[in-house]
Order: sequence, then C-alpha cells, then structure tokens
Amino acid sequence: MNKTVKYPIEAFALAMVLFSSGMKEAMLVGIVLIFGDVLLNVIAGQFQKPVLLSVEVLGALVTVLAIYGALKYNGADLTTKELFGLLFIALFLVKHFVQDAAADFANGASVDFSKVLTIDTCVYIGFVLLGMLREYISGGVVFSYPLVQGNFIKSGAGNAFTALIGAGIVLLIIDKVFSSKSSFPSGMLVCLSVLLLEVPFTWQGIPEISGKILGVIIVAVLYVAYCYLNRKNDVHRASELPVELLVLGLFYAAFGLM
Repeated sequence: MNKTVKYPIEAFALAMVLFSSGMKEAMLVGIVLIFGDVLLNVIAGQFQKPVLLSVEVLGALVTVLAIYGALKYNGADLTTKELFGLLFIALFLVKHFVQDAAADFANGASVDFSKVLTIDTCVYIGFVLLGMLREYISGGVVFSYPLVQGNFIKSGAGNAFTALIGAGIVLLIIDKVFSSKSSFPSGMLVCLSVLLLEVPFTWQGIPEISGKILGVIIVAVLYVAYCYLNRKNDVHRASELPVELLVLGLFYAAFGLM
C-alpha cells in the first residue's frame, strides 16, 4: 500500500506570514496547526465525498478556532486582518485535504504519520525560528525578554517582507529535504491573500484608502507578471510556492524602502 506524506503547505505558509511577529505567537499557532494537520489526515482517511467536505470544513474550523483561543488566552488582541487570515487558513486546509489527500486515499494510499509529524515538526521549528528572528530584529527582544539595548535595530524590520522571505526560505528547505509536494504548489492564492491582508505600501499624494488600493494593485500586477513569465520556463513545480513567497517579499522590501 502506498503512503502519502503531503502536507498543507499553503495553510502553513499563510500562517507563517501572518503569525510570526513574535516567538510565542509562532509557537502557539504552529503547534495547533500540527494538531490540525494530524486531525484532518485522520478525517480524510475515514470519510468519502460528499460527506468528506462537510467533515473537513468542521475539522478546519476546529483548528482555526483553537488557534484563535490560544492567541486570546495568551492575551493577543486579534485584528480584522488576522481574523480574515484565520478564515483563509481554514479554506486552505479544506482545499488541501478535500482535493489532494482524499484523492490519495481513494487510490489506496495511507498516511505515513511518522513522516507527517517529521515534516510538521521541521516546519514548526522553522516557524518558531522565524518568529524569534522577527521579534529580535524589530525590537531587540526574544520571547518578550529584552536582549539588546539601544536604537540601532530598525523598528520596521520585522514587517511583512521579512515574514514572506523567511517563510519562503523555510518552506523551500522543507521541499528540498523531504521532496514533499502539495497538490496546488502554485503560490498565487497564498500570495494574493497576503496582498489583501498586508498592504505593501501606500501611494502618497492621494486619499489614504486610494493610496493603499493603488499600492496593492501595483505589487499584484508585478507579481502576476512574474508568475506569467515564470510559467513559461521549465521550473520544478513543487518549488513554486516558496519561490513566489521570496519574490513577493522582495517586492514588499523594495517598495517599503521607497
């Protein structure tokens, strides 16, 4: 019997971008996502369509509600952006397990839980390290403990571009080490979700809301143009999501410096 070791890379990617501003936050969100991955793998192996969709939606909602509860218990005041981010994470979880994992199980595959946990643990370590790095470079603290005194650390250095680049690096390493593939490796849905939730820059000289919309449109056009040109080349598909996160992060960094 074949065994599947695919994991919900899109959900992990978006979580790493949105919830890695601090080490404690990354630890909480990451551990709940591991729980959700295992739970939804079990569900995918037990149910068939169309019942599977309803049960997976319920499992994904349990996962994101657990993330919400963990963050609130930790004292976090979630913004509208983060609440929508949790909704997108739930949709990415359902998307992966209904359209990918379920197809594997229908073809006689089973879950190799040891490999699932190994990959999830490696992603979790990368998630936590990214949270630690962003917390340090944005304020000189780690796990809310001050390590550096002084003002030489740039206050904006922990913004979205570091999350995008860091998440891209972590997931690219995971992909190369484990040769793990998601069913939809293109990063377009994840990156467009990030653009909706994290405004890359605000065009000055016009009303603020118009400036934000224009900033999103400009970066979105550049990103889509990159994707179109990249699709014309023979690129290993499993690397598309991590690489596209890196590219989008560079766009954010470039416009953030303007």
